[in-house]
Amino acid sequence: MRTSIVQFPELETLAHSLDTIFNDDNSPAGQVTILAREPNLRTSTFPNEIVTCQLADGSDLQLLCKCEAGHRHSAFGHRGGIAFEAEVYGQVLQPLTVSTPTFYGLQKDVITGETCFILEYLDKCTRVRDSSDPILMRAAARWLGQFHRANESRLSTASLSFLNRHNAEYYLGWADRTSLLAGHSHQRFKWLARLCKRVEEIVDMLLEPPAIVIHGEYYPNNILFCRGTIYPVDWEAAAVAIGEIDLASLIDG
Repeated sequence: MRTSIVQFPELETLAHSLDTIFNDDNSPAGQVTILAREPNLRTSTFPNEIVTCQLADGSDLQLLCKCEAGHRHSAFGHRGGIAFEAEVYGQVLQPLTVSTPTFYGLQKDVITGETCFILEYLDKCTRVRDSSDPILMRAAARWLGQFHRANESRLSTASLSFLNRHNAEYYLGWADRTSLLAGHSHQRFKWLARLCKRVEEIVDMLLEPPAIVIHGEYYPNNILFCRGTIYPVDWEAAAVAIGEIDLASLIDG
């Protein structure tokens, strides 16, 4: 089996990107020194690496650099790419008071055209999925409620117009694909075809509740607990839809 090689930015390219982000006038005195780079073992859809650097004032900083590296994973319009997620951090999360990793910037390699966005790296975290402590689940649910409420008054603003909006076509598409891809499983699960068909009858119910900004994949695997604080990550599926989607994701499994 062939193994694909992840192409992270060249050292010189990455160093230039960090200089641009952390040094407004790009003067030599403000240059960033990269001390170490290592692949993030908890990588998800897109490959990412942990970069330790030293800023011009002598302080050290750990960053998470998430790159396209040739990957495309739109999932029938369900997910955006690197640039989309960066916009979620910049337009949706940063203006709020909810806890979120610091977003530093989005950089594009002028040679390869690949994009990479740079976040604060959260060290020594626990994924809510990996903990049996019910306090973490409650904290995640509380964070979700605060996030939903904080965005209620922002839906009509131009800054959130880039978000996908779940409509009848979106929901029916998932039901149709489920039925199609089930293949021979229909013989085992006789109820599946009828269930997929009935989505047509109830899809309007999914459009009745007030729409809000959702994470879209608020699974325990995408929620970090770090130093007493909840930090949801992986915002590629953020959208305007019903909040029950996030709650259903949280209690998955």
